[in-house]
Amino acid sequence: MAEVSRPWGGPPAERAAAAAEGPAARTEVGDATPLGLVAFGISIFTIGTILAGWWPTRASGLAVTVPLLIFFGGVAQFIAAMWCYARGQTLPATFFGVFGSLFAISGLYELMAANNALAIVLAVTGQRLGLGTLPVLGPLGVMFGCFGFVALFVAASSASRHAGVGLTSLALAVALFFLAWASFAQGNQVLSAIAGWAAVVSGFLALVTAAMLSIGGPATQMATVGPMPGNR
Repeated sequence: MAEVSRPWGGPPAERAAAAAEGPAARTEVGDATPLGLVAFGISIFTIGTILAGWWPTRASGLAVTVPLLIFFGGVAQFIAAMWCYARGQTLPATFFGVFGSLFAISGLYELMAANNALAIVLAVTGQRLGLGTLPVLGPLGVMFGCFGFVALFVAASSASRHAGVGLTSLALAVALFFLAWASFAQGNQVLSAIAGWAAVVSGFLALVTAAMLSIGGPATQMATVGPMPGNR
């Protein structure tokens, strides 16, 4: 039976240990990295086009993406994360788990906004505090900034072992930091558009990386850096 490679399986010591495992230990669970990257890539690319202003009605565009964000961006990435944990792939499991949760949160956020529940909550909170909308958007900016930090350290950790994922995470970090800035600037449209274009780039890189990993052979080697267990 053919062995399954671990293209994003941890530092060199972990990859060497994985290479020494028996065939049965490595073929019990397939590599979920392409699944997670596809779910992430399609979701972030779609959201990016809306934030970048590709479509005339931004609010309604975000509302129709709720099923995509919750079920594909959220649930599918969560499944990929659990699969990666089963294979001992801690870094991709962290990536898919964290950003799958972000997409699920975003989907619920847009669902509330579509039903005007969010607008009511923001208005009531701002009036009670007497501080307007900025303090309400402020925590949202903090949230995006924290997720951006996660994307940044994933990019740094992936730089020496997986070029495709490293570049994907770096573009995502840029998008999230600009979204955080836009939130602190009371929803600045220019900053949101920059974040959208960075998200489009991140989604495109994720889809290309997933395709290379799925094709295998030389394509997989192009998407990775350094030694890794190969298909035999």
